[in-house]
Amino acid sequence: MTDRAVSVAVNYVLTLTIATLLLSGLAVSAGGLIETQSEEAIRSELDVLGQQLAANIESADRLATVAKGNTAEVRIESALPTRVAGSGYTIDVAGDTIVLRTTDPEVSVSVHFTVSDGTAVETERTVRGGNVLIERNGDDRLVVESA
Repeated sequence: MTDRAVSVAVNYVLTLTIATLLLSGLAVSAGGLIETQSEEAIRSELDVLGQQLAANIESADRLATVAKGNTAEVRIESALPTRVAGSGYTIDVAGDTIVLRTTDPEVSVSVHFTVSDGTAVETERTVRGGNVLIERNGDDRLVVESA
């Protein structure tokens, strides 16, 4: 009779152990899937923002080319969000490339833009995500900075 009581207890412990292992394995695999989906969402959003900023830099270049030689002010403000998928991001402008980066998770997207030969974009400038101002400074360079 005492063997039956032990059998029920062992069966119960084994069932709980197997269920715990299955649920923890499911949670670990689902966590990896969610992280991958989050990174893809961030990458897509950063790409769209980079394309939008590149288009605005190219527009500022066209305006600066038309206004070259006179004192007309060229200013374009890009209203970008401060966060993408819950993460803050930075914008680096170097040469003809915009690099957008988040740190948690670490995602980076590069977007190229084209400006006319006479226009230079101030390089090696990092700004935080959010409203960005593109303007022509006194020496006919386009400057990208936080608004």
